[in-house]
Amino acid sequence: MNHIPVIISIAFTALVAVSLLTTVLVFRPFYLKSTSKRKAFPLLLLGSILIVQSILTMSGFFVQTIHQIPPPMVIPIILLFITIIYLVFGYEPLRNIQPQHAIKLAYLQMFRLPLELIFIWLLSHHSIPTEMTFEGRNPDILIGLSAPVVALAVQKNWLPVKFLIVWNLIGLGFLINIVTVAILCLPTPFRFFFESVPNEFVLYFPFNLVPSALVMLALFLHLLSLKILFRK
Repeated sequence: MNHIPVIISIAFTALVAVSLLTTVLVFRPFYLKSTSKRKAFPLLLLGSILIVQSILTMSGFFVQTIHQIPPPMVIPIILLFITIIYLVFGYEPLRNIQPQHAIKLAYLQMFRLPLELIFIWLLSHHSIPTEMTFEGRNPDILIGLSAPVVALAVQKNWLPVKFLIVWNLIGLGFLINIVTVAILCLPTPFRFFFESVPNEFVLYFPFNLVPSALVMLALFLHLLSLKILFRK
């Protein structure tokens, strides 16, 4: 998509890098404390899938095969989803994570605010469906805006910890909503929304990292938070 200004691609790439690096730094102590001999494998698998997917994206493979049923682009997404589920429910370094860490996980969801602003930036260049922005059917910006407020309120005991459960459930619902809208905007035979341009930008690098990196990150944070909060 040559009509997307380079500055938007740079801003998005920086957001992905900062979001993933911050997450790594938050979870690094749990990783280092673990004595599991296989603790590196799931992380290497995640990285490998992202790299291979990005290489295929840059080669134009997913653009050329988007009309196949099912589109090959769903394969790495499914593999990433399975890996995320394992990290949440079976990964040894995260088994002993405590409920108070759910506050840190809420702070990490702040990346969804600049992501939604980048979506509006893309919309101004007619590079993203209106339905995928907060001007359409995507209220996800509310999670990015409320993340630091909710986290701070719970941290200061202004709100009960149980409020984090409600907030995470709402955030998970918003995430499912935008994923559904994005799928129904893809230029496939199953496209449902035709009010604006199709969802083609995710077929190009670096925006392939929206579903494969940032959506998976949001899903991981919500599921892990809910797991440790319900366990408490």
